[in-house]
Amino acid sequence: MKRAALAALALAVLAGQAQAGDTAFVTNQSSDNLSIVDLETMAVTKTIPIGGKPAGIAVTKDGRRAFVTSPDSTELSVVDTGSGEVVRRIKLAGGPLGIAVHPSGAPVYVADWYEHELFVVDPETGEITGRVEVGQSPSGVAVSADGKTIVTADRDSNQISIIDAATLTVTGTAVVGERPFGVSFSADGRQVYTADVGSDSVTVVDLASRKAVGTVKVG
Repeated sequence: MKRAALAALALAVLAGQAQAGDTAFVTNQSSDNLSIVDLETMAVTKTIPIGGKPAGIAVTKDGRRAFVTSPDSTELSVVDTGSGEVVRRIKLAGGPLGIAVHPSGAPVYVADWYEHELFVVDPETGEITGRVEVGQSPSGVAVSADGKTIVTADRDSNQISIIDAATLTVTGTAVVGERPFGVSFSADGRQVYTADVGSDSVTVVDLASRKAVGTVKVG
């Protein structure tokens, strides 16, 4: 069961998917849009034009706002999921890819694939309120349920960066598998899972010790 759960995690992160309640949100790079899917009927209820090869996506807890990164246009799109409209486009630098949203709904954290940074963005004003230097080619981003800790999957450094959300400082790193791309917290917030595309594995990291405590081989 654990293996299946971790494999599902890796798939969701890599495919550009997010979920809120009984609704799934899926980015489609080939068609430059966002699909909203009713999980009960498995039907697409809305298709929203985004542009710029949309990749990463994060959704607020209430499902009312979706945030989408577009690496080709270097933009962050703020989507009203009810109306199906893009209500704001925020211009960023580099190559925005991975994304996470604070449990309160703001700020939004965006990994800059090219400049080895994490952007902290106010989605209401469009202002970049902070930047954190992390490892090389950060891809995935996750924030803990209590909003206190952020982690990035630094693909070309084979590590995660652990960030204090209050001070926006890197408090430590942990070595994981080859080319980590996706990252997620465990339900209790004590562990982090990385999807390592270079080694076809999922690494389990203990946050207290900042060390890998397990590896699950996947396809």
